[in-house]
Parts: sequence; structure tokens; C-alpha cells
Amino acid sequence: MYKENSLLSFKVLTPLHAGVGGGLGVIDLPIQREKHTNFPKIEASSLKGSFRESFESTLGRETKEIHLAFGCDDCKLEVKEFAGALGFSDARILLFPIKSVKGIFAYATCPYVIERFNSEVSKKLSEVDELTVSKSSTINLKNGDIILEEYAFNVARSDKVKKLASEISKIVNIKNLEQRLVVLPNNEFTEFVSHSTEVITRNKINNETGTVDSKSGGLFTEEYLPAETVLYSLVFFGNSIEEFRDKTPKEWFEKNRKSVMQIGGNRTLGKGIVEVAINGK
Repeated sequence: MYKENSLLSFKVLTPLHAGVGGGLGVIDLPIQREKHTNFPKIEASSLKGSFRESFESTLGRETKEIHLAFGCDDCKLEVKEFAGALGFSDARILLFPIKSVKGIFAYATCPYVIERFNSEVSKKLSEVDELTVSKSSTINLKNGDIILEEYAFNVARSDKVKKLASEISKIVNIKNLEQRLVVLPNNEFTEFVSHSTEVITRNKINNETGTVDSKSGGLFTEEYLPAETVLYSLVFFGNSIEEFRDKTPKEWFEKNRKSVMQIGGNRTLGKGIVEVAINGK
């Protein structure tokens, strides 16, 4: 049983592909999504594997505490079948970047996302009306409109958005967030996260000829979460079959975690680099 938990935030630095292996739609390799909302997510199993690999690259694969934290993986411990001391929840979306006519891009969220965050996490965010920006916003035009992708929205300026931006900035490192933050209606936010991800077309190359592999079809498409996307997750701390040396599982995790790590596929292409913070640190 888990005794305590901490909040993790992930700021995507390079496009991230946490995939599902294959798709039935027009995209050959789509990203992971929630069934009921279609919001992008990163499965807890993907997070756990990425964190384990990150710890192994720093401490070494045979480090005893890694097996105690994540579970036995061909380990040399006497007992080999046990649950690790750490648990993870799926990473859910908090902010989504959208191209803006003014100010380059906006960070978008919606009331449902904020409400869900507040129901899951002890750190509470201010609930804000939809179609609002801060009074210091740099993405809206003189007439009060903002243009995101090809859509125009009439927004109001609100001090509440500045407060929300300040609260989120304590969780994830984003400078001047209040200038880019916009609270969209739930339906419009869903439309953007469903259709405004990055889709890249790639070639399959025949290793022998060095040319496009025509037998396999040649071209395929991959979906990515765009850079600047912000997600959050919870990491849970419990007991293990043996004590961690001089530290609790939480202390060990916080001391040895990296602030920048890689998640998802195409690591050799520089994809999936994320900035990780725990409880805003």
C-alpha cells in the first residue's frame, strides 16, 4: 500500500512519441490517447520504464535500489517476485501549445482540465472562466480577438488568468506564462488536442540498398506531442521487500532523478526529451 505521493510535471522539449504500436486511421503510428476524452496521455507503464532506464543510466543496471524501486528485472536478489516501491499514474495534459497569429504561440487549457487536476492533486489551481486571457496577454489583437491556427475567438481579460498562470508556473518552469495563457471552452480545447498535434511522414530505408524500401510501402506517418506541451502525473511511494540504504523510497527517488530525461520512441532522432519537476522543483 502506498503511503505518500508527489506531483510530477513534464514539459516537452522536443516532439514526443509515446505510441500505441499502430493505428486504424490515417496515421500509421498514433500517440496514446484517453478513450473517453481523446486527450493525449502517456501511459503509466511508459513512464515507469522511462524512469527506470534513466536511473539505470546514472546508477548502473545492477543497483539494488533500482530493483527495489521498480521491481526485479533479472536481478540478483534472493526474492525475485515482488512489486516495486514506486507506482505511477498516467501523465495527463495540462497545457497544449497552439500556433497564434500574434505572439507566436499560446498555451491553452480549459475548465475541465483544471477541474480534473484539482480533483487528483493536492496543489489546487484557480478555476477560471472560459475564453479569458490575462491583462498582460501578448497573443490577443487590439479588438480583443485571438487567432489560434485558423480559428478566431473573442476573449476577455481577467486577473484570474494571471493568478492561474502564477500557480502553474510554480509547478512547471515557464517564464511569463501569463502572457501566453488562454482558457478555451472544453469542446474547442478537445478539437485542438485531437487535430493539432505534429504528424511527420518518414521513409523506410532498405539497409542493403540505402534507398526507399518499396516492398514495405516506403512512406509511413508518425504522430507526436508538440514541443512545449505540459503534462502532469503522480508518483506513489510504498514499501519494498528490503529497506533502502539510508533513505526512504521517496528520498532516494528525489535525490537520484534527472531534471531532463527521454520518454517514448525515436530516442536516436532526439525525440521525447522532457524537463521533469517534482512538486514544482
